[in-house]
Amino acid sequence: MKTLKAILVTAFLLIAGGGVVALAADDSSQHIGQETVQQTVITVKGGSIEIKNSSEAEIQVVVYGITGQIVKSLRAQPGDMTTVDLTTGYYIVKAGNVTRRVAVR
Repeated sequence: MKTLKAILVTAFLLIAGGGVVALAADDSSQHIGQETVQQTVITVKGGSIEIKNSSEAEIQVVVYGITGQIVKSLRAQPGDMTTVDLTTGYYIVKAGNVTRRVAVR
């Protein structure tokens, strides 16, 4: 079952063409009037991933490789920008209640 899951994740990442793409599983934003406030933002810059924790609480950040193995695990402090250096490849990043697929090139 793990092998099938890894194959499906790999195929999905290859079809999507990389980049930062949101998975539909989580909603990390709060709606205030007509303005949307994003709690956690995940971006790719060069060979690293940046996680901006705009919430008022510390969050757990876990980076998974395409095989489902944990590559890195850390805590992001409230209001901080956390940088995770990675090698070239595809990853799934879970930061608090936000999950994103990313490609580091």
